[in-house]
Amino acid sequence: MSDIKYTVTESDVLVIGAGLAGLRAAYEAARRGCSVTVVSKGPRCSAEISGFNAPLGSGDSATLFYEDIQRSGCSLNDPQLGKKLALDISEEVCLLESLGLEFQKDAEGRYDLLQPLGCRVPRLVHAGTDTGLLAERCLLRALADYPIVWQEPVTILALMTDGGTVCGAIGHKAKSKDLAVYSAKAVVMAAGGCSGMFSLSTYPAKICGDSSALAFGAGAKLIDMELIDVEPCCLLEPTALRGHGISSTMLFAGGVLRNARGENIVEKYFSGKEEIYKSRLARAMYQEIYAGNGSPHHGVFYDLTQVPEKTLQQHESSLPLLKKNGIELTRTVIEVAPAHHTALGGIMVNKYGASSVPGLFAGGEAMGGLHGANRIGGNAGAAVFVFGAAAGRSAAAYASGRQTGDIRVLADSTIQRLTENMTRCHLSDEPTDSCMKTVKKIISEGLPLICGGDEMQRMTAELARSCALARYAEVTAETVSAFVQMENVCQTASVIAAAAQTRKESRGVFNRSDFPQTNSCYDNKNTITEAKNDGIACALIRRNY
Repeated sequence: MSDIKYTVTESDVLVIGAGLAGLRAAYEAARRGCSVTVVSKGPRCSAEISGFNAPLGSGDSATLFYEDIQRSGCSLNDPQLGKKLALDISEEVCLLESLGLEFQKDAEGRYDLLQPLGCRVPRLVHAGTDTGLLAERCLLRALADYPIVWQEPVTILALMTDGGTVCGAIGHKAKSKDLAVYSAKAVVMAAGGCSGMFSLSTYPAKICGDSSALAFGAGAKLIDMELIDVEPCCLLEPTALRGHGISSTMLFAGGVLRNARGENIVEKYFSGKEEIYKSRLARAMYQEIYAGNGSPHHGVFYDLTQVPEKTLQQHESSLPLLKKNGIELTRTVIEVAPAHHTALGGIMVNKYGASSVPGLFAGGEAMGGLHGANRIGGNAGAAVFVFGAAAGRSAAAYASGRQTGDIRVLADSTIQRLTENMTRCHLSDEPTDSCMKTVKKIISEGLPLICGGDEMQRMTAELARSCALARYAEVTAETVSAFVQMENVCQTASVIAAAAQTRKESRGVFNRSDFPQTNSCYDNKNTITEAKNDGIACALIRRNY
């Protein structure tokens, strides 16, 4: 048995992640009388949400919104999730307003709606460009009325299960010499996506697939893990802003993408702007870059010099940051390229946010199935509210009247498993941080934006060896945390590769160099991945909705 000490925190509901999905889940659970613990690894990305879709404009409706969701998803969307998003998001707008969020409106009191890529009508509600940040503040103020336990920065290393039911988690608080055990009757996973594991990404490096790895380790099914959205217009220079996304909605407001020959890429590839989805735009940009028509830093040129300053301010929240780094969009043509962005796959849930494992719920980017193979701009922001709320409500209902077992017995066995995995490795003298860099380099080379079967197979084999590269002088809370974090990154990447190898086609955001065409045989078939016999089992399944 491990000698590592740990503290125990008990609550009805444990929420993993303190972005908007986690805050929304915590609010629903707390207002239903549950004791709630919220843990966060940080940093949160919700503040980057500049707005989100809601069918509030003249001529719009939940039906039209749902049709746009399904149309964009390339036949892989879960229609139940799409309908719930389209029907429930307007109520979320009302709730946020009741909590003090003031959305931008015109003189007549109508919402000032923007038109994201993939929407046939203007639909993006916003409070200037700080919608996510302001929504966070509103929810935090509302949560201050409840006795919620907040702990951060905490990295969750594993979920605890008792007879196949999730009953808490094992974590580590930064710089602590002890592990942290969280006993809970229900757990909400809201720890975001996985794109931080890639070299060119819009996400912080710490957001690297914890949600999927933890759920997978607890026996939950994952859906469409190969589907990772791309942000088409991300800065390549300067280095300090590499991967920083520049709003693609400004293509509707006078912005122009050009290749090195000066050709307008949108006019070259699209007959109308209504055809422009992020995935199609990114693929068009790829083609220009790979054909040798790219910019000096292997991107394309984004010309926003003809966009009025007022319009730029409506669409782009980071103008002060850009100016601080020497970029003025009204004067400077920038170089951009597609970068890994939102995970479209994730934990498989029903419309109530329940996973395939009792006691585990998920919302926001931690869940999969909503967007299919392509996400409408502005829908990631909508999903954190609707499905964060759904997961919180369901977790509260599940926790009601439920009893937990002997948490220390479960904690001891889970920690023992984690340390056994660590000590089984044939360890070398390479430091842990160097090992993580090596792991991320392997992943970026094995899962590029256009991937091939040989590269993925090679990556999987290399990752299987990579966890044996780190050496630890002793087994402590800190070293176990470092090792398991690296192991979880490798696990998520291996699951993505297994799903990607199963889907032998290109569809939406997913592109294979060895199978460049969309195959109708894969219509309405999702990749479902789960742990089986200490390995990864992945199959293409036509789900019955």
